[in-house]
Amino acid sequence: MKQTTIEHTIRNLVMAADGRDTEKVAQLLAEEFRIIFHHFPVSGNTTLIDKTGYLAMLAQGKAGGEQRTLCIDHIHVSGDIASAVVTMESATKVFHTHYQLVKKGTDWLIISDMPKLTVKEVQDAK
Repeated sequence: MKQTTIEHTIRNLVMAADGRDTEKVAQLLAEEFRIIFHHFPVSGNTTLIDKTGYLAMLAQGKAGGEQRTLCIDHIHVSGDIASAVVTMESATKVFHTHYQLVKKGTDWLIISDMPKLTVKEVQDAK
């Protein structure tokens, strides 16, 4: 049951982010949420983006907006905390993402998102 609820949270987040639905995304993220980019956009850098910053990026069209396939590779639950490893792929990017979730009341919320982003090489059409 816990894993099903966690999967539901992740699927809803991905669909909402792909559609840039900031209201839905906000409901699925813990207030303490952070995205942790390591080696992006420059190797050696670690960048943190908080919930407010991420929602602003979605609203401004700087994040999201691309339909992605989603494969939930692994979920581990320990009481009221959980982690998930997922792979998402769009036409131009592949995300290998580690989510951390916390249970607040009856809801599982995403508290951190640590993606490894790979940009696909563009094939010339001939």
